[in-house]
Amino acid sequence: MAENRKGFTLIELLLAIAIIVVLAAIATFTMRDWSVTHQRGAAASEVFALLNQARSMAISSSMAATITVNTVAAPPGGSLTASIGAPVNWTSTLNFGSGRYTNVSLVAPPAAGSTFTITPRGTLSANFSLNLRDAENQATVVNVGRLGDVTIN
Repeated sequence: MAENRKGFTLIELLLAIAIIVVLAAIATFTMRDWSVTHQRGAAASEVFALLNQARSMAISSSMAATITVNTVAAPPGGSLTASIGAPVNWTSTLNFGSGRYTNVSLVAPPAAGSTFTITPRGTLSANFSLNLRDAENQATVVNVGRLGDVTIN
């Protein structure tokens, strides 16, 4: 006489656990890649916003803004600082390789310590490109034109 048993067999439980482990591993790698890509995109957007803010402040205050770019040869690190002197006394800095952007670096070009000026009319002393590179070695380029136009590629 066959007995009517309720529940799962050991093989069924092990199979379910194995499937859960495989799905969790895939999700972990996908989330890590998404996080790194998201950090790079967010950093590029913040660079875009900082450069536009510096340009707007230079125009509205009729004072030149200085953009200082500190790049690194290899990740992590780098920074971007925008400032206007007295009487406005405004400075804003983005640091890469730590804080919000642990997986993003500002790599050459331009040369480390390069300085660019945004005139009170909103034009730049020279056009330049900023390369933001993530831990996966993927890059986003922020281009700044002589007329102060900023684009992200």
